[in-house]
Amino acid sequence: MHHEIEKNIHNLLESISNHSKKSEFNTKNIIAVSKKKSFEHIKIAYSYGLRSFGENYAQELEKKNVLNEKEGLDLKWHFIGPIQTNKIRSIAKCAVWVHSVSRKKEVDILNKECILENKIMDILVQVNISNEMTKSGLLPEELLDFSEYVVEEKKNLSLRGMMVMPALNEESSERVKVFNQCKELHQTLTNKYPFANIISMGTTSDYLDAIDCGSSMIRIGELIFGKRS
Repeated sequence: MHHEIEKNIHNLLESISNHSKKSEFNTKNIIAVSKKKSFEHIKIAYSYGLRSFGENYAQELEKKNVLNEKEGLDLKWHFIGPIQTNKIRSIAKCAVWVHSVSRKKEVDILNKECILENKIMDILVQVNISNEMTKSGLLPEELLDFSEYVVEEKKNLSLRGMMVMPALNEESSERVKVFNQCKELHQTLTNKYPFANIISMGTTSDYLDAIDCGSSMIRIGELIFGKRS
């Protein structure tokens, strides 16, 4: 497994370098999606330069964070899953980034918990760019008003940008079309808040197209850790 993860990370970085020629895109821009993976897997990925790990479930995040505190690694937990309000305390305690904020109730509670933790949480606003019934997120037209609420009212939350999960599409041209819509929407956000300059988009199936369209963070699971059993 050690060799497999090393090889996967090498191949991932090489594919990005060969495709995009964006030398600034490196391990700092990759969120290794580690849900359902053991902490041993995470330590292996960490040993090959990855520092940001994405978790979808607060309970799993909490357990892994306990193990990390024992190890003393300087990894960063990114919470990327749907937010349950009764789990926000755990998220506030363990994570340094939250990618999936989209409701005022969530930011109200998250801000309150971050005050108690004496920390500033980096957050991304999730936008449901394809308007899918099965996904969380704001509608594009709600982004600016919601972002203003966060910036003006929630001083322990730092708005860093937006996160999108477009509908899966096998056609690269269709993916690029949607990613460019995301880029244009993100531009309206940075016009108002220049500091919200992060756009998290792109996963195992479409990360190269996402990078081409301006992604600053990609979320990669299988290409690093292998298929989930």
